[in-house]
Amino acid sequence: MILLRNLGVLALWLIAPFFACSCSVFSGEGQAPKRIIVYGGKSVHGYSFHENVLSAELTAEALREALGDRAKVEVLTGDLPANLDFYKGAAALVVYGEGEKHHPFYGREKLLEEISAAGTSVALFHYATMFDGFEHMDVLKNVSGAAYEIYYSVNPKWLADVSAASDHEILNGVGPFEIFDEWYFNYRFRPEGVVPLVKAVPTDEVYLRGDGKHAGNKFMRASRGEPQILAWACVNANGTRGFGFSGWHYIFNFNCDSFRKLIINGIAWTAGFDVPKGGFSTSRPDVDSIDKRIKDKKRPADFDRNLADWRKKSAEWNK
Repeated sequence: MILLRNLGVLALWLIAPFFACSCSVFSGEGQAPKRIIVYGGKSVHGYSFHENVLSAELTAEALREALGDRAKVEVLTGDLPANLDFYKGAAALVVYGEGEKHHPFYGREKLLEEISAAGTSVALFHYATMFDGFEHMDVLKNVSGAAYEIYYSVNPKWLADVSAASDHEILNGVGPFEIFDEWYFNYRFRPEGVVPLVKAVPTDEVYLRGDGKHAGNKFMRASRGEPQILAWACVNANGTRGFGFSGWHYIFNFNCDSFRKLIINGIAWTAGFDVPKGGFSTSRPDVDSIDKRIKDKKRPADFDRNLADWRKKSAEWNK
């Protein structure tokens, strides 16, 4: 009996490391954290609009809360490094920046494609979904699935009744929501590998704008009354992922739980994480705390009145 007990102890001692190892593999412990670069570029817009640096900071904070030690989230501002080696090994690059000649990749558009080709997935937001002119549109479509095209796509501000356009895992826990933003639409999508995430039917006023580079055109009017895609995801030929989001002109919209969850789910998925059934839940930054963090822009003298409106909207979003 003593011999049997000793053999049992020996057996447990031998197999214990196996169980410890197995548990760490299934729980994710011991694995190197995924590197996520969140870039916030310079803004050419007024107070509370295109707050790219603050968008990057808020996003990074939410990602750290959602992913914990499974991710190493870096906030990058100023000029983007032009050296491809800087991005190698990163799971994802998230870009909040202006577009056209103000785009952070202006003059080195192909670098973005090289970053994706080297194995880093890319998420592009709002104005950063647009390059200058037509020459490099394929780069945007190759890395993120779609591109804003002047004289075809449009950039109106409207109250969108946002709902799911697919059953993609990015939408886990994201309920329908109604929110006013500068929602771009009528993008040029590449023909393969792109999944629509959310959609909304633009209000009639959107179609009354005159023709122009961004205002209106015959192409967008041809689809009047039809749902438009406002966010999308893609898997590229080399296995990298892409995420595109047409809104977030107004920084305070991050206070909306469904809006924020869609963004954090989308970026986490882009970086290679599985989205849990209920999505990633993160703390809600209140409107006043967001306002206090806006830097390097002159606050309008009557902005308290605007802030009161945002507080009211916050109560409606999150009731």
